[in-house]
Amino acid sequence: MQQAHMTAAELRAHLAGGSTSSGHANARGGRGKRPGPARYKPHKIGQMNDNEAEYLRTVLEPKRAAGEILDILFEGIKFRLADNTYYTPDFFVTTPHGFEVHEVKGKWEEDARVKWKSVADQFWFFLFFAAVKRTKKSGGGYEIEEYGKREEPTQGRLA
Repeated sequence: MQQAHMTAAELRAHLAGGSTSSGHANARGGRGKRPGPARYKPHKIGQMNDNEAEYLRTVLEPKRAAGEILDILFEGIKFRLADNTYYTPDFFVTTPHGFEVHEVKGKWEEDARVKWKSVADQFWFFLFFAAVKRTKKSGGGYEIEEYGKREEPTQGRLA
């Protein structure tokens, strides 16, 4: 099935809430923080939240101990999507078979999901994983979605 691709301008417009400029307009029409009440604490760059730390401890570290993962970088890479539009995944993982990008969420917001899939489409040579925390009532742990296709390298492939 062919995946639809967004242009850089369409991605910026979507992430900006319909405007073609970057950022968000506040109630007075000026530039500012995203409107509405804060739903969660803002992310501190380079510092894991509880959800990310739990994912590292319960999912990634056991795989590293088993030899399935060679290295784990927290916020160790930044993808440039367009002018002034970047995506920094939670974990960049090195395996014996290649590289993986892991995003950990308590709940998906639509703009984050669009950006994640856009990055996965542009950087198809990485395998992308999204981990959404399950409630304790649902058994805990993570619901992990894999996006992309793990392919064996083809000799001479350039495009």
